[in-house]
Amino acid sequence: MPLILIPTRITQHTATLIDNIFTNDIEALESSSNGIILSDISDHLPIVHVRNYKSQKETIQKNEFVYKRNFNESNTRSFTNEIKSLSWEKVTSNNNALESYNEFFNIFSTTYEKHFPLNKNKSRTRIDKNKSPWMTNSIIKSIRRKNKLYKKFLCHPTSNNEYKYKAYKNKLNHIIKITKKRHYEEKLVKHKNETKLIWATLNEIMNRTTHKHNLLT
Repeated sequence: MPLILIPTRITQHTATLIDNIFTNDIEALESSSNGIILSDISDHLPIVHVRNYKSQKETIQKNEFVYKRNFNESNTRSFTNEIKSLSWEKVTSNNNALESYNEFFNIFSTTYEKHFPLNKNKSRTRIDKNKSPWMTNSIIKSIRRKNKLYKKFLCHPTSNNEYKYKAYKNKLNHIIKITKKRHYEEKLVKHKNETKLIWATLNEIMNRTTHKHNLLT
């Protein structure tokens, strides 16, 4: 059963339903919200399915505890060293694949929990840092304006509306490119005598993460 019933690709001359979400749950139609997102991230409109589950009447308190693992260098090193020193004979000598896997999983998970235990911490309300420090209020307003022009084109796909949207979008992209370039040039000049900050800026430009390890929880 399809959940998306409206066009997901709209041009001047066509409106086609190409992208969809299917389900065999009849209740999904009554207990969910389905539709498209008006975004020009691609020439296909993103589709969305939001399932409405029954509330358990639990409210999140400010002092609610959260559990986290610490993947610092010391823990990672000790974990790696113990994994290397462990005997895996029970895993490699067993001809039963399922039993061998279970033995491997038990050894690995026990060692993992030992070096990366879940620590109980109080949750804190945090304000996310601006991921785009070059983003000015004027650019934000211009993005909203661009989105309105895109929405107008989708609702009324005429050649005039398409031209207005694309012309505004191209001009905005040019402005964003110049603004980003100027921001990082000024930042690099400011920290020209601080190697660490220069590398931090270069990593920010290339959108590199500073995490050294990416172990699954």
